[in-house]
Amino acid sequence: MPLQTTPNPNEAFYFSYDVFISYKSEQDSWANRIARSLEDMGLRVWRDKDGGIRIGEEWQDEIEAGIRDSQRMLVIWSDLIHKNSKSVVHDEIRKMKSFHENDARRKFFTIRLDDAPLHDILSPYHATHSFQKLHQLYGDKGADKVDVVEWYKALLELLYGIGIQNIVEVRFAAIAMTRTQAEQLFKNPEQYAQNVESFHLIKKAMELTCGFKLDRYGETPDAWQPFKETDYEGEFSVLDILRSYDDGKKEWLRESTEAHEQTKWFFVSKSEDLLSDDRDLRRAAYESLLDGPCLILLDPVSLIHKDIYDRILKSGIHTHKYSFIISVSPFIAHMHNELRSTADGIEAALEDVLEQAYVRFKKSFHPLQYASVMNIEYEFQFRRWLQVAADSIIDAKETLLKPSLHPQRRNEIQRRRRSAPNRSVITMAQTN
Repeated sequence: MPLQTTPNPNEAFYFSYDVFISYKSEQDSWANRIARSLEDMGLRVWRDKDGGIRIGEEWQDEIEAGIRDSQRMLVIWSDLIHKNSKSVVHDEIRKMKSFHENDARRKFFTIRLDDAPLHDILSPYHATHSFQKLHQLYGDKGADKVDVVEWYKALLELLYGIGIQNIVEVRFAAIAMTRTQAEQLFKNPEQYAQNVESFHLIKKAMELTCGFKLDRYGETPDAWQPFKETDYEGEFSVLDILRSYDDGKKEWLRESTEAHEQTKWFFVSKSEDLLSDDRDLRRAAYESLLDGPCLILLDPVSLIHKDIYDRILKSGIHTHKYSFIISVSPFIAHMHNELRSTADGIEAALEDVLEQAYVRFKKSFHPLQYASVMNIEYEFQFRRWLQVAADSIIDAKETLLKPSLHPQRRNEIQRRRRSAPNRSVITMAQTN
């Protein structure tokens, strides 16, 4: 029986697929990773691998059926396709165009991997260059080498372009030193400590349990390993732990909900910008964190460093009452009785030195307003509170954590966000 190449315009037509991906086989690395990302968000994707064309069925008929049954065609365009007029991609584009002429619900969207001129049919439709730099760096087969942060930064424009709206950005900042700053503080506290006495008090207490470990800190604040050598599994950075939560949450959704359920959240790191030398970057990062609930992961030891102290106070993040703050204890207090009184002394010293910043950070959990958990000592505790915090932010549209900003103020924040550099999208996803 011949395929129905054009649905009857007088009948409601149900699309079996959300997206049909058209691409050159030499660039299947990009098609496959994009497809996986879209499927992670609950979209039904047709491509000619992993379930597209099945053995024993006619190749051309299967492709035509896939195009017919898909609402959108995503074309991964490159010079390889442009130079080969006999490429099957050209034929797929023409087929989709014929369906589009009979059904306005159908859409085209193009990812450009290079500067090749677009097909005439594609040129009126939106195309994104967001993957172009990544393709230049990693080549036709290198999509899986792209770091997740850069990948989702490029993917975001595509998601909006194909109509996935209301994506939740779970914004977070790790307030932690870099390795260089940790070495400065450790080797020369007289020059780099905001208060030398407080630093020595913390350092002495740490030496009784876990010690002051320089290798807890990395090139960026997100590389901070808060539980290194203090817990059985303490070799993970805060970024590793966030990604672990994200993977687990998405897997749980896949197993517990319908296949078409869309997970629409991204984790967005503002750590580097918030602690940057550049005042404009710090301000832009703070404004973006203010525009909704955010997650703050705090290393109290790092607050002793003059640069961190100065930048946190100047950024104003300690005044944001809709942040969910998880603070990690610099030592395991319950292991030593003598540390209990020392801990009280350290807290008093920090409160005296850090003033309003620490007063805000130590406010206890309050479901209507403040959300802070202090002195987490073990990774399993940290992971549990992270789940509470992230789940709350993901569902913020339905909880009291969401701030009620004045519309004029919200518009101003969004304007600043659009004009500010956005260098650190990680991305995690969630449900509406």
